[in-house]
Amino acid sequence: MWPAIGGAQQRIDRAEGAFVLDVAAERAVRNALAGANHLAPLLPISDGSWTPYRAMFRASGRAHARNWYGRFRAAGNAVETWPDLALELRRDPAHHRGAVILRNTVISLPLDAASTPEAIAAAYAVALAPVAAIARSRSRRPR
Repeated sequence: MWPAIGGAQQRIDRAEGAFVLDVAAERAVRNALAGANHLAPLLPISDGSWTPYRAMFRASGRAHARNWYGRFRAAGNAVETWPDLALELRRDPAHHRGAVILRNTVISLPLDAASTPEAIAAAYAVALAPVAAIARSRSRRPR
């Protein structure tokens, strides 16, 4: 048996009802971003039978996804697109239209295993502020 490694596993090991903290983190991020225009959760909230390690959201279009991606990055957050596309799919986008649409509209927000659900939600909620406020908050952060 391989030893448990990583913050997520440590949090699961410490949680009395397995997966409690990861589900709480995802729920906290969803609540923090509930008012985000053109951005909605991609998957249903976990019932505890699976552990989210990313909060997945879908934008209402490519332009909105790019906007939100940029806002999360400007706020200093980790943000990714999903799914990664193999070269074969990128060479024939018409044939793989569904995957390309997902790639252009799905945003993935990692749930930092070392943080509390509240801290994770607060970090991502910064992206809801006006763009000028995001820039001010980043300039005040200690490096």
